Amino acid sequence: MSLFRRNLFAGVAITLLLLFPDIVGPRSHFHQTQLSCSTAPSEITNFSNMDACTEDPSYRAGCGCSPVKNPWYPVYRLGLIPLLAGLFGCVILRGTLMTRLLFLNLTIPIALAADFIRAFLKEANSLMALPFLPFIAIAFCQMITAWFFLFYGITSLVKNVQKSSKRLHT
Repeated sequence: MSLFRRNLFAGVAITLLLLFPDIVGPRSHFHQTQLSCSTAPSEITNFSNMDACTEDPSYRAGCGCSPVKNPWYPVYRLGLIPLLAGLFGCVILRGTLMTRLLFLNLTIPIALAADFIRAFLKEANSLMALPFLPFIAIAFCQMITAWFFLFYGITSLVKNVQKSSKRLHT
């Protein structure tokens, strides 16, 4: 298999790695809804869904319903996913450093565009995020590239230590 074809398949695998966790991973919001009032901020009532919250009598008295945010989602999406993509890219991509980074950084906008299309088909309000998509892609490229360089440096260091130890033993 040629190097280009291998890196192309690796790029597809990294794209799937970036898309798969968003489909099966933690959601940004829980399936619960909170009713909170500006008059009594410490009193928060949880409901199973948005309909049950809006039917509550205190909803009409200046209170608002909002979905309960998952506090682990940003850590997962902005920490774990770039870490895994950088590690995965360092392990399966081959060639020069620039070739590996090129394939790695080309997969990120493709995965983000596919994720954006999926979100748009699910909810039309996601179209509001379209102007921010280039900035999100650049941020993800930077995070994943930083992790890639860290893993690349570690693997290069380990290889050099192994070569040095072999020279010492011969």
